[in-house]
Amino acid sequence: MQGTFEGGELTLRLQPGRIDWLLGSAASIEQQAAQLISSVGRFDEVRSRFSGLIERWLPMSPSLSRIAFGGVVLLPAPDRVTGYRMLAPYLPSVKLDPEGSSELLYRINRPRMSHAIKDLRLNRLSTWAVGAFQITAFSITGTGKQATVTAGERVFACRIELDINTVAEYPGEFIPEHSQQTFNELVQLGVEIIEKGDVP
Repeated sequence: MQGTFEGGELTLRLQPGRIDWLLGSAASIEQQAAQLISSVGRFDEVRSRFSGLIERWLPMSPSLSRIAFGGVVLLPAPDRVTGYRMLAPYLPSVKLDPEGSSELLYRINRPRMSHAIKDLRLNRLSTWAVGAFQITAFSITGTGKQATVTAGERVFACRIELDINTVAEYPGEFIPEHSQQTFNELVQLGVEIIEKGDVP
């Protein structure tokens, strides 16, 4: 099920053993191509609106075996080198060489024990990169060969992907009350990574 929500597109996807709430851009493909970097809004504002929605749903949710909070956050950069320099303070354990390197992809999990639920371990996965976005038009010649035509300048952005979740090995179930406490804790861990970077 899909619908508009707070300027974005909200999707509820049900699969056997899984429930996903997803919030993405409501822009059309053409609009996204024109913007190159499509977004739902500022992280702090979107996180607050989305969390409020999930907190209203959790009291009526079934018991859950796992809970996760994730997202992709983009920080525009003028170019790749500057993007690496912007990422450096957030990755204190990584020695970056902005001028002499490329294709950076740094992914790490720094688990923590939950403060809300006893003996519950939480995964704190974050993936860091600097991406380039560009409109590319494809055309097919009369002989069937593909020619590529590229238009527009490349746009760069620091890209941080979050996947904060409860471990699969946890033997218990999350009743609605515990689900809300755990979800709030996962969101706060995500906020911490966005604000402070890759911290233990």
